[in-house]
Amino acid sequence: QRARQSGRRRIGGGTPARLEPVLLRVSSLVNVDLRPPMSFVRAVKLRVPSGTARPGPAIGQALGPLGINMAEFCKQFNEKSETMYDKGTPLGVELSAFSDRTFKFEVRSPPTSYLIKKAAGIKEGPNHPSPEHAHAFITPEAVYE
Repeated sequence: QRARQSGRRRIGGGTPARLEPVLLRVSSLVNVDLRPPMSFVRAVKLRVPSGTARPGPAIGQALGPLGINMAEFCKQFNEKSETMYDKGTPLGVELSAFSDRTFKFEVRSPPTSYLIKKAAGIKEGPNHPSPEHAHAFITPEAVYE
């Protein structure tokens, strides 16, 4: 027990041995990154129009406190979302921010309400919804598109 408490460990026939740190020689040709690993800071959910994201107050209020470069986010988001959906389609974005001010994001699908209104051909829902009067109709085929 005494050997364990003093940082020594018994080897073989019971002789105590001191644990020595191991020194590694690194060649000058190898790049070693000695920075601490990046740690997760926070996840942010945004709704951004596809292909038309611009640095502004809506995005700035979410990304500014995290120290994320808004212009870089908008550039990467526009490149990624252009091929996925029509321009201007609102998309959900889940952004993960890291301590070294880097980020990664995942583009989600448009909200269901947007897709239903688009299939029905209306711009917005009724001001006074009523179960007796339908505002618009969609076909079952449109649901699966």
